[in-house]
Amino acid sequence: MKLHFELENSHAQRRPFTYQLLDTPSTKKFVDVTLNALKRPNNFPHRLSFGFRPNERDLSLRVERMNELIHIINQEGIVQISGELACASELSQERLNYLHLKFHEYEEQLQGEQTGTPTTNSLRELNVLIHQIEQNIGALNSGVFTQYLIFLLKETVTTPMDSADHMAKTLELRHGDLMLGYCTVGKSLFHCYKDNDLDLIKNRVVRDQVVISSEVICAFPQKDDEQEFMRANCERFYEWCRDNRVEDYGYDYQLPIHRPGNIPLGRIEQDYSYQEISEIFRDYQQMSLFEMR
Repeated sequence: MKLHFELENSHAQRRPFTYQLLDTPSTKKFVDVTLNALKRPNNFPHRLSFGFRPNERDLSLRVERMNELIHIINQEGIVQISGELACASELSQERLNYLHLKFHEYEEQLQGEQTGTPTTNSLRELNVLIHQIEQNIGALNSGVFTQYLIFLLKETVTTPMDSADHMAKTLELRHGDLMLGYCTVGKSLFHCYKDNDLDLIKNRVVRDQVVISSEVICAFPQKDDEQEFMRANCERFYEWCRDNRVEDYGYDYQLPIHRPGNIPLGRIEQDYSYQEISEIFRDYQQMSLFEMR
């Protein structure tokens, strides 16, 4: 089984992406979910999120938009976000953690309602921006950056994950890997570790992934030899959980559900270089075709 899609630019030129899917129990669940979703009329990929190698301007534009959204939210007054607006050069991880907590608190209150208010729409856009800004900052402060495309089908009935699915998760990535998407509102325990977000843990609102959906991550790390770094990062995660006594707040970090990473689904057949992916993700931001072969 293969997953195939094509990205299109403003001149109607297309670039194909074809993935040979793995023969694993978790991948078979993903295939079943996706094939069932494709039976629905007019179902199509949406929420395309492109993560290309950023520059200072990319970060500044996203922080500028973040500040605009905070102004809209505070104007309506349903949620009040305190603190000064920030410029890109002075933005802290603590500030981003605070903004994410505000989003999460409001999203929990909604319980899936689609209210369409300025606050709802602005907070959801703000949540996406927070993660993009975190990745931008990380990329600008690092010599390496994993480029990615994330998307899912508009209508999908998910299926529950079991312990074997959680144990299949890995942090190790190669250029061209297809991974199962997170598709969960909130942060996992590993996300809290990466952001040093103890407030979310103390508020008991950690949300690890529990379902398989049609969401995928097309990952393109800059270097395949980051494998040892990722293994060390996994070890540091468990040390961080132990040192910060997350079990005191009800989180047994040794359980499979908290295992870091994503489930591998397949490998790309095209031989795109890291630079080519950067150019494609900047310029080809419409998906004109999606299918399972």
